[in-house]
Amino acid sequence: MVTLLEIRTLLESPALTGMATAGIVVLASVILAHFLASAVDSWLRATGLLEKIRARGLRNPAGLVEAITRYLIIGIAVIAAINRLGLNLFVIVLAGVSIGGLTLYLFYWYFKDLIVNFGAGIILKSEGRIKEGDMMTVSDITGKIKSFGWTEIALETKEKDLIVIPNIFVLRRKVVHEAGEIEPK
Repeated sequence: MVTLLEIRTLLESPALTGMATAGIVVLASVILAHFLASAVDSWLRATGLLEKIRARGLRNPAGLVEAITRYLIIGIAVIAAINRLGLNLFVIVLAGVSIGGLTLYLFYWYFKDLIVNFGAGIILKSEGRIKEGDMMTVSDITGKIKSFGWTEIALETKEKDLIVIPNIFVLRRKVVHEAGEIEPK
C-alpha cells in the first residue's frame, strides 16, 4: 500500500515538477500560437496582404506563424525541461540547434519561391536593363511592363490582359526586350 509520504515525495520530485512545468508551457504555447496566428491573419486581411501572399503561392500564412511559434515555444519548453532534469549543457545546446534548424527549414520551405524571386529581382534591378513602360517578350508572352517589383513583373498585353511573371522566370528564360535580348542565366 502506498503511503501519503510516498505520494508527497513523488509529487515534490524535481523530475515530476520539471515535466509538469514543461507540459504547462507546451500547452500555453499551443494556445498562444493559435491566438497569434489569428491576430496575424486578421492583420493580413485588414491590410490586403493576405491575397497578395496567397497569389505568390503561400496558402496559409497564419498557419505558418502558428507552426513556427508553436515549435519555437515547444522547443524552449523542451530545453527548460531538459535543464530542469539536470542534463548537461551539451544536450541543451544540441536540442536548441536542432530546433533552430527545424525552424529555419520550415521558414525556407514556406518562403522558398518568394526568396528565389526576390533574389532574381535584386539581380534584374541591379542590371538596370528592365524598366516600366518597356516592351518585353518572355516565352510566348509579349506586353508592356506595367510594374517591375522585387518579386514579379506585370505585363499588359495588346488585349489589355495583365500577366504577372515571376522574376525567376524572366531570369531563366530567353527574353526579348526593346533594348535587346537578355540571355538566360
